[in-house]
Amino acid sequence: MTAYGHGGDADGFQSRVGITTDGRAVTLVGTNDDAKVDELLALFDKALCAGR
Repeated sequence: MTAYGHGGDADGFQSRVGITTDGRAVTLVGTNDDAKVDELLALFDKALCAGR
C-alpha cells in the first residue's frame, strides 16, 4: 500500500498524518510521550493498514 503524509516534532510532541492514494484510509498519530520514532511509525503503519 502506498500512502502520502507528513510528520513533525516539537519539544516533547510528535505527530504523523497520512492518506492512501485512493483516499479511503487516513491516519493521524500524535503523542506527547517519550515514544521512539520507530515505535510511533510502527503504530502509524498498523493503524493505516488495519483491515487490509
